[in-house]
Amino acid sequence: MIFIAFLAFIAISQYLFLHIPHGRDICAHFSAILLGAVTAAIFHEWSHLIGAKIGRSAYTIPRKSGVFIFEWNFAQNSVGKFYIMSVSGSIGGLLSVFVLSKALPDTGMPYNNTVLIAAFSAFVFGAAIEWPVLYRTLSSKDPYAELEKTTPKVLIYSLLIAILFGTLATSVLAAVFN
Repeated sequence: MIFIAFLAFIAISQYLFLHIPHGRDICAHFSAILLGAVTAAIFHEWSHLIGAKIGRSAYTIPRKSGVFIFEWNFAQNSVGKFYIMSVSGSIGGLLSVFVLSKALPDTGMPYNNTVLIAAFSAFVFGAAIEWPVLYRTLSSKDPYAELEKTTPKVLIYSLLIAILFGTLATSVLAAVFN
């Protein structure tokens, strides 16, 4: 999935839509956002799984793939194991920004920053959802009950926070490089 998004980003930002006014910019920014967000999400979810393995946690891998690549067994896992699994996801999301910064072609492509900002924003989105759960779990010791408080309103606020951080990151990069 990351490979396909990467190829689409390169093809669109370098070769396609050259004859349409602003077509290349619009499509290249869209593909850059897609590449950054998809990469961060995949790194985030796989890092949760790696954290579950490191913590020797109980989980199952469903036969049908969905948004989550494994199902956490709340009854058999301790709060400590939940923290290891959760924090690993955040580390993976942040790691995706670093990996992308090294993997993108260093050809002065104007859309590379968009990829990195999208990945960073996706990391912030995940953190805005998960870190409050971790904080509340410190006192409640019940990760499942705290996760159940993740409502559509929480998701919308998390998205707004991610957009705000993405906008700030864009402003900082523009100030630094211009």
